[in-house]
Amino acid sequence: MDEMIEGRCNNEWLEELRRTYLSGAPRKLAELERAILGLEMNPTSLPHERRLRRLLHNLIGSGGSYGFPAVSDTAKGMSECLKRRQKGASPIGTDVLQDLRAHLQNLRKVFDDAGA
Repeated sequence: MDEMIEGRCNNEWLEELRRTYLSGAPRKLAELERAILGLEMNPTSLPHERRLRRLLHNLIGSGGSYGFPAVSDTAKGMSECLKRRQKGASPIGTDVLQDLRAHLQNLRKVFDDAGA
């Protein structure tokens, strides 16, 4: 009986963590939007690129940790877009920026489907 109660408490705790994570989705998406917009406005901006890479790195880890593997997978896809750019090459190409935008739309859908 105690194990059953403990399991239920753990499930409730986990669900609360997941809800809290999802409540931060609009902020995360807005930060990604700003970083991509910054790169669109200045495709040679290393600060915007670094910020985008850091945001994606965080989403890759946190998505899986909180039980949202589709968040991690989509962020990995965005990260792969950035890897297509030759190291040190500038500017970031419009094809990469278009792919980042498409992935960002997918990420919005992933969060929406998850209940964010």
